[in-house]
Amino acid sequence: IKMDPIVRYMMDDLRLPHGVVARALTTAPDVFGRKLETIQANVEALRALGLTSIDLTRYLAAFPGGLKIDVSKDPYRAKLEYLEHTLGQKPSTTLPVHPMYLTYSLSRIASRGRFLQSRERSTNGVTAWLSANDDIFAEKFARSTTEDFGVFCADL
Repeated sequence: IKMDPIVRYMMDDLRLPHGVVARALTTAPDVFGRKLETIQANVEALRALGLTSIDLTRYLAAFPGGLKIDVSKDPYRAKLEYLEHTLGQKPSTTLPVHPMYLTYSLSRIASRGRFLQSRERSTNGVTAWLSANDDIFAEKFARSTTEDFGVFCADL
């Protein structure tokens, strides 16, 4: 049986469990239309952030489309710099737990991150406060109001 080179890479080189490969085939089939060299480079960029094999498995199990992302280039590089330098979180520990972080716009990340910091609230659990609608974000995470968040964003 001839196996797709990317499937072979995922199973043999990355040693991803069959379930992770199957999930990638069903939820991110466009990954398999990419060049193998591109996927390999994207994985190396993730490793350069400090992700271990276990971290990569966790990241890709939750977000198979992450194989398409080159974290060394913008906009992803800028999001990771913001995560590390402004939010004070390491990409190597955040991405395996919050893989969807990279799918949010930098403007959403920055406006919400700054608002939380201005209210001296925690910026941990990035996926929770990024995925929440404005009302829940302002009330639950910032302990503020949607109106205050709107005024804050208008002043940025």
